[in-house]
Amino acid sequence: MKNIFIFLLIGVSTGVFAQASLNLKEVGAHDTGSVDYNDVWGYVHDDKEFIVYGARDKIAIVDVTDCSNPIEEAVIDDGNSTIWRDFKDYGDYIYGVCDQGSEGLEIINKDDYSFTQITDFPRAHNLFIDEDNGLLYVAGSRGGGLAQTRGLLVYDVGADQLNPPLVAEIDFNDFDDESGSNINWYVHDVYVRDNIAYCSHGFTGYAIWDFTDVENPVQLGFSECDGLGDYNHSSWVTQDLKYAYIAEEVPQKSITILDISDVTDIQYLGQFSDPLLTGASTPPRVHNPFIRADLLYTSYYHDGVKVYDISEPEEPVLEAYFDTATGHSSYSGYIGAWGIYPFLPSGCIGVSDIEDGLLLLEHEVETTSTITDADLMFDDLSVGLVFRKNADDYGRLRSGPNGEIVVQAMGGIPASHEDLKRSNLYIDNASKGLIFSVSGKLFRMQVNDIGNIVNTFIGFVEPNAVVKAQTTNMVINSVGSSLIMKSPDGTCWRVNINIDNMLVTESTICP
Repeated sequence: MKNIFIFLLIGVSTGVFAQASLNLKEVGAHDTGSVDYNDVWGYVHDDKEFIVYGARDKIAIVDVTDCSNPIEEAVIDDGNSTIWRDFKDYGDYIYGVCDQGSEGLEIINKDDYSFTQITDFPRAHNLFIDEDNGLLYVAGSRGGGLAQTRGLLVYDVGADQLNPPLVAEIDFNDFDDESGSNINWYVHDVYVRDNIAYCSHGFTGYAIWDFTDVENPVQLGFSECDGLGDYNHSSWVTQDLKYAYIAEEVPQKSITILDISDVTDIQYLGQFSDPLLTGASTPPRVHNPFIRADLLYTSYYHDGVKVYDISEPEEPVLEAYFDTATGHSSYSGYIGAWGIYPFLPSGCIGVSDIEDGLLLLEHEVETTSTITDADLMFDDLSVGLVFRKNADDYGRLRSGPNGEIVVQAMGGIPASHEDLKRSNLYIDNASKGLIFSVSGKLFRMQVNDIGNIVNTFIGFVEPNAVVKAQTTNMVINSVGSSLIMKSPDGTCWRVNINIDNMLVTESTICP
């Protein structure tokens, strides 16, 4: 009998990558024949996955349910010409703004792609939706009757998705007794979670505001440490609300890490950057950060997209990248990746490149932990093989008492577990598989020649060659990681649990 902790140290292999990519591969693309492509967002509707992205003169909506086969759903000409568009979604609608033109708040129906515009303001830089409370925050609006260059507009999309009422028009100078009238509280971008707004105030700094009383926000904390006022562009916050990652969008700056666990005493923890271009006089200019689980996804202009492992939040490790703008010799100007959307349940990643339009990427895991010529055995009813389905959703695979295949939905990782991070799990012998002990009976789970998972009673006596979990769950804990098993005809199959808690398989190259 082998111990589970031993096999994790053996049979590990890594791939070799060109500088243009690491652990990300392009599987699809789409463009509208336009120029100046900009923001990208994604959503699920009627059990399909979609990407919406902008260009100077158009908005495109693409079905990416099959990431490698994007299908154009609609191309919308809204009459505006702008290099700055931004999108979010809520319920049955897509919401957008642009920072040139006069579209105001654009609302697109997800079913028929008809659209309407609320023109309380003609233009704005960005928007964010607090889904917990159904409130849409407009940042950087200007012009018209609601000239909010120093604050936010708040609409209640929870009350009415198509005609949301304006419930607050905030000028932050009205709520900061110490600021005086000369501080510019312009909000370039905002992240909101359950009434708490994390605001990138451009040249002013970074502030956290409580919008529980939406008409009377209260400043909880503020920081301009290490020059956050040079140009604080945007941020994203970890799930536990302890850390913020700031993109400053100036070439001399990298990504800033803040400890916000005590919002009244925000702490600067440092900056990090990993330029792909060697010998450049300044770091690349970072645009927008997003966090899914323990991965930080960034659109990085010249350097394309980068993915960092932030499981140790203060020590990010570059996990993956894909350079969308190869061939440049400096980091001057604005080319490359504008935006990234990493939240689709399937793992399909949408990237908007300023010149090329929509790129669709998949996150590959090239490291494999191999069980050689043995079964992986779970000897306790309370444990099994756990797959990460989404940011905080898991599914556990086990055998039932009569050999039925059981997939159990889980809201988190079990207390008793061992992580297999950034790695596939490969059982390299077709005669082996996963063994589950159920009331003394042993079942072996394998994959057949057409990719179906089968579970067979094999008796009451433990086989000789097993890697034993010993009352411990084994967690395949990374986006892109899979269980890989070999079928009798020599084909290798990736095995995962999808967002609907179903086992899915696809053929793959054997590690």
